[in-house]
Formats: sequence, structure tokens, C-alpha cells
Amino acid sequence: MDKKFLPCLCINTRRAANAMTAYYDRNFAGMDISATQFSLMMNIKEIGKTNIKDLTNVVKLDKSTLTRTLAPLIEKGFIYSEQGKNRREVNIALTEDGIRKVDEVRPKWISLQKQVVDSLGGEDEAWDFMNKLIKLQEFKDNNEIIL
Repeated sequence: MDKKFLPCLCINTRRAANAMTAYYDRNFAGMDISATQFSLMMNIKEIGKTNIKDLTNVVKLDKSTLTRTLAPLIEKGFIYSEQGKNRREVNIALTEDGIRKVDEVRPKWISLQKQVVDSLGGEDEAWDFMNKLIKLQEFKDNNEIIL
């Protein structure tokens, strides 16, 4: 391969994200929850009762994606939702079943995390990789590279 020109970073980042999600989802098979749903529920467990607007800021998802991800969790009884102070505000929290589901799936998630960290070469390399991913996320709201 010509070292003067890298393959498309955008498409390779998307492929990596899709592969990572598929890997976690395969390993969550039979647990009645996807990797994306689990991550969202862990965030809700950490911050407690919240509203959709504040949660979008924490998880860095747009409102429509967040709402689509929450809908099956509400339907399964893992998340409770109620109208907030006005018609546009929706408050959410984990139910007791939701807390139990997070606690049930967490050991599997910890095992997967360790496998991925090991495949990246260890904790130092994984933290370096994570910091680069966070840097890439800054592109969402910026039109230029921030060094």
C-alpha cells in the first residue's frame, strides 16, 4: 500500500464502530438487551433520574436516536418515563427490573471490556485509543481539526 496516502479514515472508523457494536451484541445474545441499550442504561444508573435533554448531553446522542433506543427499554419495563414540568420534558429512570438487568449483564460487559483492552495491547494502549476516539468525537460539533 502506498504510504503517501492513507485509506479513508471516515469509512474505516465507521467499520470499526460497527464491528465493535456487532461483537458486543453477539456476546449479549440471549440477555434481552443490546450493547447500545446496556450502555445507555449504565449511564442512567450512574446519573439517576434525569430528563431526555440532559441525557442527550451525557451520552452524546441526538434526541431522535436516544428516543429510539429508549423505546424498547421502556416497553420491556427496564426504564420508567413520565412527563416533566412541561409537555416537552420527559423524565426517565431505571426501574427495579432495569437495575437488575444492568447488574445481570455487567459481568459479561466487564469480560468483553477486558478482551478488547487486551486485543489493543493493554490498558495504556486502550486509554490512548480511547482518548483518540474522544478527540474524533469533537468533529461532530466543529468544522475544523482541534489540536
